[in-house]
Formats: sequence, C-alpha cells, structure tokens
Amino acid sequence: MNGEALERIPCDYAAGCPVAKTKGGCGEDTHHRFWPASIYKTLIDVIFRELSSNKVEICRRLHEEIHDGDPPEKPSRKFMVRAINRTNQKRRKMMRATAEQRR
Repeated sequence: MNGEALERIPCDYAAGCPVAKTKGGCGEDTHHRFWPASIYKTLIDVIFRELSSNKVEICRRLHEEIHDGDPPEKPSRKFMVRAINRTNQKRRKMMRATAEQRR
C-alpha cells in the first residue's frame, strides 16, 4: 500500500518446524498485527490495518501460533487516525527529500 518494506521474521528450519514437513513446506506470509480482519470494517480501519508498520512477513508456523492465541484489542478510531497521519507525514517528508535530490 505505501511501498515500505515489511519487517521480516524468517522461518527457522533448524527449530524442527512441523509445517516444513508438509507438502508445501514452510514459508513466510503476511501477518497483520491487528486481527481478526472481520472487525476492521470502515475505511479508516482498513487503511490502518494495511499500514506496513502493522504487518510483518513471518514464518507460517509462528503465524499459526500467534493466531492460536487471543487477538489484540481493536484500537480506538483516534489512535488509528493518528497512526495513519504519522505514516502519511513520513511519506510526504521522504517524497520531498527525494524530489530535492533530483533537482
């Protein structure tokens, strides 16, 4: 969504990952730090949830372990709007710096 690289937690094959032994093997997929998706319904909710700072590329086994637990509380709308605005401010600052370098 915003072109920033996601944090990455790679698979640890030495840890005896049971997923690694399956047909597809272990791999990484995207974990949203704020879940389940079903409670993030408004446009603000979705934009917030999709911020790169709220996602991580993570080992499938670890992803499953996280989702075996309780989900985090949904943040307030005010919190989500602030996070979106901070991300947008950082993005604008980076874009201005890039434009300045090209001059």
